[in-house]
This record gives sequence, structure tokens and C-alpha cells, in this order.
Amino acid sequence: MEDSRTVKVYIVKNKKSPEIPATFGKCLLAELGWTERQGHCEMEIYAKITCNKLVLSKHRFYDAAKVQLHHNYPCNAWDHSHIDAKTIHNRKYVTVRLNVLMETAENKILLQRKSLANYIYPLTWTLPGDSLEANETVWECALKNFKYNCGIQLNKDLLHDVNLPLLYIWESIYPFNSTEGYPIRHDAIVFTWLKLKDCQQIRELSLNFQPDLDYFDAFSFVNVELVASLLVRNKLPNLTSGVMNLSKDLNKFFK
Repeated sequence: MEDSRTVKVYIVKNKKSPEIPATFGKCLLAELGWTERQGHCEMEIYAKITCNKLVLSKHRFYDAAKVQLHHNYPCNAWDHSHIDAKTIHNRKYVTVRLNVLMETAENKILLQRKSLANYIYPLTWTLPGDSLEANETVWECALKNFKYNCGIQLNKDLLHDVNLPLLYIWESIYPFNSTEGYPIRHDAIVFTWLKLKDCQQIRELSLNFQPDLDYFDAFSFVNVELVASLLVRNKLPNLTSGVMNLSKDLNKFFK
């Protein structure tokens, strides 16, 4: 059934087209006109969160951010793009999740490790993230995310800016391989960034960190240069698209 509590993805195919809901189980890149199905799949688009929608378009529109939309290859959605969404699953919409790059004044970012109980990528180091709910701003979603998943209470006084930018969008289909069946989850993961003002805050946040152990079992503030060097070594394009693929390397550091 449709979840009315979450923000949905909408597509504008050309300048004169209306906003239409993205089709569950169909690749967002394909809906925006991408035809290349080999190798690195990424295109530059415009995106804006407004009126409980994440609106995506190839064309510039009012007050939209220019971002990269990316998904892995092979993409499970390509194989099912000819099938009606109802055939795949009774969820009708592509939903939105928010991942947050929290950077400290010492240029470290917060990563957390998924527990063994987490059925999607267990023991993976990733960024804090949560669903973006209806009538919720990006800032409010970030607050909720850190409070309930990390046990961290943020407030506006801790940050340089509470107008959190849209940096990057990652299309996520689960299962990730078409041999495992039709998609049962389809999300647009929006990456944003916030920066803390004070170097002392990293120690205070560390002392207060209380992760939800059903989902996460560890955390660390990781030097940006370390993450960047691992990305280069693994030939990954950037931090936001590659951070989950760093898990094997990061686990070596934190044993």
C-alpha cells in the first residue's frame, strides 16, 4: 500500500510536462531519458524538495539544485522497466531517504556501522540516514535521524548553517540483483551536508552517542583524507557514491 507519510519522487520529462510520479521499479535515469546501460550510470539533473515531493528534471526549473543522479550497474530496475509497477509490488511510489554528511570543525565525518541484524548490507560503514517524511524539512529529518539512530541531540547553534544543501542523489533498488526477484524497495537517497562549528563538539557527541543496536553497532569520526585515499585506491568516483563500498577497508582500521 502507498505510504502517505513519506516524500515521493516526481519526474518532469521536459519543460512543458507536468510533474508525474516516478514509477516504482523503473529506473529513474531511464525515466529522465538515459539510454546507456553499460558501466558507470550517472547524469546531471535538477532537483528540488517541495510540497512533499522530490522533483527531478533534466531541465533547469525555479530554485532547483544542480546535482548528479547515480545508480549502480547492473541496475535491477532496467530488467523490470517494461513491467507495470503493480506487477512488481503493491507500493506505487519511489520514496525519498536522506543521508547526512556530518563534518566536524576538524574535517572528520561521522560514519556508522550496520549491525549483523540489519538485513541490508550488514557490517557496512555508511552515513547516517532516514526516510524523509511528509511535511518535514531536510533539517528536521537530519535532527530526527541523529536523535533516534545515533542518540545525538543537535541544535542550530552547533552548526554553521541550517539550510542543508542537496549534494547528490543515489537511486537504490532492493534486491540489488534481478536474479533475487522483483524490487521490493525503491528509493532516491538524497545526500546533504552539515558542518559543526566547534572542535570540542566531536568529543561531546562521542560521549553521548547511543546507537540503535537493532540497526547499528559502532560509529567513528573518520578523517576526510583517509576516506578520500581509500576511494582513490578503490577507483570509486566520490564519497557519497562510494562510501558503502569502503566497508572492508574501514573495518580493518576499526577492529
